[in-house]
Amino acid sequence: MQHVEGNASRNAKPFKTLNELIEESSNPESKNLKKEIDEIRGARRDLIKEFKSSERSLRYKEEEYQALSKLLEPHRDEIEKNKREIGRLKYLKRKYEFAIETEASSLEKEKSLIRKIKETDVQLNEALRYARMERKMLNIKGDIEQYRARIAETAKKIKEYDAKLDEFYAKLRGILNISKEKKQRYERKERPRVRPLPEINLEDIAVIKRKGGN
Repeated sequence: MQHVEGNASRNAKPFKTLNELIEESSNPESKNLKKEIDEIRGARRDLIKEFKSSERSLRYKEEEYQALSKLLEPHRDEIEKNKREIGRLKYLKRKYEFAIETEASSLEKEKSLIRKIKETDVQLNEALRYARMERKMLNIKGDIEQYRARIAETAKKIKEYDAKLDEFYAKLRGILNISKEKKQRYERKERPRVRPLPEINLEDIAVIKRKGGN
């Protein structure tokens, strides 16, 4: 039995690569097709890299948006109140600054105005803390929409390249007389895969925002 299998193995035709089959072919169209296929595959690989990069960025942005949303949700009433306070505090600060320039007739009065400006700054920064985070969240939402549109467009281009590759491989199989059973040996297509990203810590974001991050 082993002797028969050994003979069958020795009698089996050696597998030839696509490039070897093209070199053996007397049809110059096969080389032109292979050149076009290689160019499309190269462009397709670049698109897949772009696709993966956009998906990683999208997932990060979505995580960040969800984290900020959860952090801000319990403070909605405070945020709305602070929006009204921000305008008032900014007005007071401008008023005190103007008074220093025009009304500070004594050192004591100037010190008093400077103290009021500092107190107003503290209140203003506290009122702005959640407002900055909310603005950041809205900016992230815009980024998410852009990444989704970019991913959809890239996926569409990849499908177009897939269709073109199928067309060119079918022509090449016809020229080289490759059976359908063997075609998978020559057609190897990459598929985008997305690596999961670590979740964003809500406390880390809160600390960053308290330090005055936008």
